[in-house]
Amino acid sequence: MQNEVQTVYEKCLKEQKASTERLSFMKAVQSGNTSMVIKLLQSGADITESNDTGQTSLHVATLNG
Repeated sequence: MQNEVQTVYEKCLKEQKASTERLSFMKAVQSGNTSMVIKLLQSGADITESNDTGQTSLHVATLNG
């Protein structure tokens, strides 16, 4: 039972980290923070990820000039 709880906990942490990274990347793109965008891309940010409305970072960048 304890191993199952540990496994679920670790999975949740990974999902939370991925969600936070996606949000950070989208926020950097939306705000036009190019230096942060570059750093996040160098750290492996996934440009194909989409937000809750289905927009990718390219959509967000285009919409925000």
